[in-house]
Amino acid sequence: MALGIRELFRPLFYKIQDEASADYFLRVRYGNEKELLETQIARFDDPEAVKKLGVRARDTLKLVENYLKARDTKFLLGDKPTHPDSILYGWYACSLVNRKFTLPELWEHPDLPRVAAWAKDMKRVTGLEPSFPDPLKK
Repeated sequence: MALGIRELFRPLFYKIQDEASADYFLRVRYGNEKELLETQIARFDDPEAVKKLGVRARDTLKLVENYLKARDTKFLLGDKPTHPDSILYGWYACSLVNRKFTLPELWEHPDLPRVAAWAKDMKRVTGLEPSFPDPLKK
């Protein structure tokens, strides 16, 4: 699932890290291909590119949507969050580095009502509302 949603946010971690961490991120995640990283970051300035990324990411989260629908539960394995919920919530939390796009394109999109309810319930249960500095702020 990570491969389907990370394009909407992963490149932006580079912009909010200290220099040593950013260098490590570029080396490990992008094989020192700064042009590739910058191209991926530049996509966030193109509304059509973001929409395409959103469609692809929603296709991935439809698995979660359908699972929640089939089980008819609040959380992945029942009425209380369990380990799989915490793993998915980690991806939710990381994605908020680009909340401008990930909330409307993924976690609050009308095509994924159960995922949206799940995210709301996870925030309520954990008491966590992750936040990051705006990496797209010019």
